[in-house]
Amino acid sequence: MRLATHLDGVTEARPGNYALYDYTQVALGSCRVRDCAATVLAGVVSSRPAAETSVIDAGALALSLDPGPAHIGRRSFGRLYDDYGKNRLRQNARIVSLTQEHGVVNDALPVGARTRILPNHSCL
Repeated sequence: MRLATHLDGVTEARPGNYALYDYTQVALGSCRVRDCAATVLAGVVSSRPAAETSVIDAGALALSLDPGPAHIGRRSFGRLYDDYGKNRLRQNARIVSLTQEHGVVNDALPVGARTRILPNHSCL
C-alpha cells in the first residue's frame, strides 16, 4: 500500500500494519524506527540483577506472541527504546518471553521504571 501510486478503481483497502508499522517492518527494511506509530509503555514490576532479567506489566495481550521473522537474527517479542525522542532502540534489550499479562526482558531494569516498547507486530 505504501508504494501504490494509482488506486483507480479500488473500492476497499485492508491496511494491516502498514498504517502503524512495527519492529518486524523495521527489521525487514520497510520503514525506520521513527516511522512506527504504535508503541507500548510498560512498568517494571520485578527485577533480578543477578539473572539479568526483569518482568514488565505488558504481556501477550499488549504485545502479541509473534516472535518476528526467523531470518532477522535474535528473535524476541519486542524491542525496548533507549531514547524514544531520538527513535533509538537499546542494542541488546529484548522481550524474551511472554505470558498473558507479563513479559520478561533480558536486562535488569529498576523496579517501578517505565520502558517504551516497539512491538514486533502491531496488527493485534
